[in-house]
Amino acid sequence: MTPPRSKDRKRAQHTRSKLGCRVCRIRRVKCDKTRPACLKCTSTGRTCSGYPLARDTAATQLILPRREFATFPLDDPLEERSLHFFQSRTAPQFAGHFEKEFWCRLVLQVGTREGCVRQAILALGELHVAFQEEHQGAVVGEGTWSGRGRAREKAAEYYAKAIRLLNAQIRERSWRGLDVSLLCCILCVAFEWLRGCYKAASTHLQSGLLILSQWSASRGLGAACGGGIAFSSPTGHLIRAQMAPVFTRLTLQARTFSTPWLGVGSLGGMESLVPPQRLQGEEYDLKAARDELDMLLSDVYLHPENFAPSYPQPVLSGAARAAFWNRLSQWHREYKHHLFHHPSFPTSEAPGRGGGPPPTPDKISLTMWYTTLTIMLATSHSADQMLYDAFLPQFSRMVAFADFLLSCSSFPVSPSPIPSSSAPTATALAATPSTRFALDMETVPMLYYVASKCRHPATRRKAITLLETAAPREGCWDGAASARLAKEIVGVEEEGLGLEQGADGTTLEEGMDERMVKAKMRVWKVSEETDLQGRRMRVRFLRQGQAEVGSLTVLTW
Repeated sequence: MTPPRSKDRKRAQHTRSKLGCRVCRIRRVKCDKTRPACLKCTSTGRTCSGYPLARDTAATQLILPRREFATFPLDDPLEERSLHFFQSRTAPQFAGHFEKEFWCRLVLQVGTREGCVRQAILALGELHVAFQEEHQGAVVGEGTWSGRGRAREKAAEYYAKAIRLLNAQIRERSWRGLDVSLLCCILCVAFEWLRGCYKAASTHLQSGLLILSQWSASRGLGAACGGGIAFSSPTGHLIRAQMAPVFTRLTLQARTFSTPWLGVGSLGGMESLVPPQRLQGEEYDLKAARDELDMLLSDVYLHPENFAPSYPQPVLSGAARAAFWNRLSQWHREYKHHLFHHPSFPTSEAPGRGGGPPPTPDKISLTMWYTTLTIMLATSHSADQMLYDAFLPQFSRMVAFADFLLSCSSFPVSPSPIPSSSAPTATALAATPSTRFALDMETVPMLYYVASKCRHPATRRKAITLLETAAPREGCWDGAASARLAKEIVGVEEEGLGLEQGADGTTLEEGMDERMVKAKMRVWKVSEETDLQGRRMRVRFLRQGQAEVGSLTVLTW
């Protein structure tokens, strides 16, 4: 008797994960999602090709009721003026090209119901007034606006009250007030950077990253979060979609300015914390491009295991560098239509002045970031400073891009929701490039990079000129301080060459180029401690081939 035939067994249908690396998806194996290269690939001798860029079509953020301006219950005229300045100047300048939703809507709306956020807003507005007065050398009006000393005092009062209210909020609500605590943390970092207190800003940033990582690890559930905000709740989604990218950006900026691995452990798993960008339209697409570029950078530069030991500073390992190239190339393929590529673009002119479609600041900013990263990656494996000489065209374009961004005639200023008679006069506090305070890196670190790594005399002097005359404060990067340090580097490297120190390079003789600066004269490593309030800097330089750093030099400006 023939036994009954069993039915053919079939593999159960399922949806393939879109989060694994491309190689594992092709092989149909479960990817462990290790960043920047998964272990399933590297342990078998394969080259991990990186992870797909998340693209989707559902909403990514909690849409709050749209209001032009938040209405604060303020009775003090001085508080009204501080709020006005934050709304009309500080928030738009902090927002830059990619964070308008966060700074111009979310922060202000949360401030209408949370006292600690409201006081932090007032503190930032008042401190920004003092910052502009100081950089303009102007005294605004009489009475309550009679000098930056008074403005700084009031800013400190508002800030101290914000900290007290935040501590009370944490004691009372604990994890249930996570969104408010994280938002206050961001505001505190901005305040400390604005007044030049880097250590205090680092403390606030590390605290926020620790809280964010604990919440992310527990997915908003369990004892770790004490029954707080659920990961998938509307507020949890807002934290992931709007606050987490800001923390990533702040941490990357702090990493460029400090040696310690700030927040490395706290950013672990951030790729699962930040939801994919899903809104349609060019504005959201540009923000998605910047957010994904930040995530790519955090996966590489905020993890010490990606760096091979090297004196006096570690360099990217070969595997990390290859993975970075793959992911940056993937990012470029995805967003190259948003970058500025004009075939007739002359390196000696700013973009858009040689004909063709006019560029926009956000696209120029993305292009400048991409250009900078390609140079950094191409030189990150070696201490040889001569490698930078191959990138003179890119350095020249970066200077032109920065010139364009700094010379844009329209500075972000929102219309006033408060009668003009109760606010500082617009002429007294008019924003110029050098008095603007941006929270995001855009031109200052890039110009400093050109001035310190491009050895062409004229090009590096043009970068220094922009830093001295037009560059603003960008987070922890100060234009004047960066210009002073760059001029010192130029003096060290060009010592004995007899080159003019004129910043614009117009007095330099024809034929003088980067080849005049020999390898042994080039600065590789800079060790510095900056006191922005005291306008002084303690620096030591390490030239290529030297075993020890040079003597201490104190710079002032």
